[in-house]
Amino acid sequence: MLKERIIKRLNTPVSLHGEGPIWHYARGTAMWVDILSGTIIEYQIESSNYIVYACNHMVSAVFESFDNKNELIATVKYGVGIYNLETQKFTLKTALNIDWSNMRCNDGAVDSTGDLWMSTTHINHNESFGELYCITKNWSAIKVIPQVTISNGPCWSGDNTKMFHTDSVTRQIKAYKFSEKQKIQDQGEIVISISDQLGFPDGMAMDKQGTLWIAIWGGACVVGFDSTTGKQVDRISLPTPHVSSLAFVGEDLNKMLITTSQKDMDKESLEDYPWSGYSFIIDMEVPGLETYSCKI
Repeated sequence: MLKERIIKRLNTPVSLHGEGPIWHYARGTAMWVDILSGTIIEYQIESSNYIVYACNHMVSAVFESFDNKNELIATVKYGVGIYNLETQKFTLKTALNIDWSNMRCNDGAVDSTGDLWMSTTHINHNESFGELYCITKNWSAIKVIPQVTISNGPCWSGDNTKMFHTDSVTRQIKAYKFSEKQKIQDQGEIVISISDQLGFPDGMAMDKQGTLWIAIWGGACVVGFDSTTGKQVDRISLPTPHVSSLAFVGEDLNKMLITTSQKDMDKESLEDYPWSGYSFIIDMEVPGLETYSCKI
């Protein structure tokens, strides 16, 4: 059932390619990145104040660090490391033994043990050039899913028995059996298929009722799917075609923050959709599941 919701456009700067929103528990702020401008945005919900941090790298995702609220775990063009919010400096910790000439990092998430899941993709998204990794303590990287094109997610069910992930070009979301010790334990089962007419699945987040919310690139919306049956149960339309990612934010995780992008849009398209690249926030009836800080 579709619901009427008030969609608030944030006063933050327009992003060339907004991505990777998170709720930072220790700082009490929302954060996301602009991949193409190499910046990190921190937003205070109550005051609407914001800070833009220069990363000086193509930063694709950031995550809360378990033991230092002034440091973020960050994935950039050529690996994974630590970004210091006070000095605005990035320190590389692992390059994953990858030739980064035509590659970059993409989406990611942190599981309930504090391990980081992050992916790589070809700069031009060439088919099957990317991988999904799990990075554990001491920056040890395990390749979990090989030969993906545009990896997005993952996120987990409330009981942590399933991990949801998409290779966006397939328009399919797979559910993998998951345990904290063994991580994913099978080849995954297709639980959601996105129609050609709707668009491509991008970033995702789970709410407390088991609705998997998915940003639809090229579809001007985020869509809620029952994560058990795979059926569409909700949809939120947005005034911009390239909806890139979403996260539940706020102290009660009862707001959805949505990022969008200007990537691949020409001058005419930007005139037709002038809000492209802005971020939006919406009050939600059902809060999101708790997310986790990174302990690597």
